[in-house]
Amino acid sequence: MKRKRSKTTLLVLFVCLQITFSLVNHTRLIEAAKPLEDVQGIFLVALHVNLGEFNTPKDFLEEYGCSITVVGPTSTVTAEGGSSIEVDILINNLNNLSYYEFLYVPGGGAPDNLIEIPEAIDLVVDAYNDGLVLGAICAGPLVFAEADIISGRNISGNTEVKTDIENAGANFIADGIVIDGPFVTADYAYLNDFVQQGLVKALGYYEYNPPILVDYEFGFIFTGSTESLSVIAEITDEFAIARVYVELHKYNQETSQFEYSKEAQLSSNFENNTYSVIIDEVLAGNYSAWIKADDVLGNVGIYEDLYRFVIKGTKKISVSTLVILSGLIICAVFTKTYLKKDK
Repeated sequence: MKRKRSKTTLLVLFVCLQITFSLVNHTRLIEAAKPLEDVQGIFLVALHVNLGEFNTPKDFLEEYGCSITVVGPTSTVTAEGGSSIEVDILINNLNNLSYYEFLYVPGGGAPDNLIEIPEAIDLVVDAYNDGLVLGAICAGPLVFAEADIISGRNISGNTEVKTDIENAGANFIADGIVIDGPFVTADYAYLNDFVQQGLVKALGYYEYNPPILVDYEFGFIFTGSTESLSVIAEITDEFAIARVYVELHKYNQETSQFEYSKEAQLSSNFENNTYSVIIDEVLAGNYSAWIKADDVLGNVGIYEDLYRFVIKGTKKISVSTLVILSGLIICAVFTKTYLKKDK
């Protein structure tokens, strides 16, 4: 009877622990909110939209929680190259702009088609009047020029739309990602950074804090016949981490300083923010190891001189050296023998 009770007690305890762990994990999931999960945006598209200028910003924004509504003149829009893009809401059916934080116009041939659609221009004007952030890349700013809302502003974009932008009373900026008031514009060359350095900043979600190194471990392991450096790091960031790498700085006796020698990127384990790498073929020398981390917004965390170690080189003796040493040994033996006989 006592055994049955003890088994029942253990079972109840096990179930309670499972429930507790599930609640803890659920709480962790709730706490791990994506930085853009409360942001709603409009992608305004039309025939011959550039697929890269549509997909690259959309993928990034959605990855970090943003909800995108694709708006266009028809239920399906054909992009440059023939791919189809499904439209969520037709331009004529979009009424409540207060629900959104920004409107984005990708380039390609779409802006030339959008400026021929009065409802599209009215939508952009309404978005401007409602205080939305207005983003556009490459030929996209042409739509803002047609809407006559950029007078006195600094606007970038493809050089092909420079005249239209200047005729609308704006200052054309050839290079960089330009933020002026509600407008975020850039040429195609800045596509990969346009969202992070442009839209995210203009929306007020940009953070300047570098990734934080929570914990780290260095050690040596044997891989085959060689000794390799193992690096493990736990790193967190308010937004998201783009790259983690370790730098080895080798001591230079002539300058009495540690100087950059080599680096290796750490691979990630997304479940617990850990990154690791094994560095082979580290040459002989005195080293200082650093860890660096970049986040997706361009902030860099540099953690210097975390670990020092010395790699001793294997000294190889040449044939000529062996002959000389052998000769010296033989001479020593003969000398010792001769002295004994002499006594």
